[in-house]
Amino acid sequence: MFVTVMAMYGFAKFTGANIVNSTINSTAIGGTTPSTGAFTTLTSSTSAQFNGSVLNNGTGFKHVRQASTTTGSGVNGTSSTTVTWPTPAFPDGNYTTVCVSENSAAFVAGVGSHTATNFNVNIENSPGATAAVSVILDCIGVHD
Repeated sequence: MFVTVMAMYGFAKFTGANIVNSTINSTAIGGTTPSTGAFTTLTSSTSAQFNGSVLNNGTGFKHVRQASTTTGSGVNGTSSTTVTWPTPAFPDGNYTTVCVSENSAAFVAGVGSHTATNFNVNIENSPGATAAVSVILDCIGVHD
């Protein structure tokens, strides 16, 4: 079955989707509560358009913003930060994580071990920087 689903007021738009096992909660035109939807299968020809924010606590997709621990001073000063995902936790530790630093004084040198609830991020001072620094980490996790 091919259908077109558009959440009211432009929160999400899926076009040409083969939706299986779907739950859609819609709001009548003129309502004040945004529409929500949970989709478990979409065809490869499907595109998604998000005109609002994406919730940070799904069990298949999460995002978080968190301060890092402070790096050591000096060239190549490092630190390791444990980042905690919003609840509920991922179903297991099988997910892919990407993190970036909001500050150019340090960069993400690597993402370490994962559990369903948290993971480690290693940061390092940027080349030429010698001062100890703490940065804001922006991280996204997608369940495999």
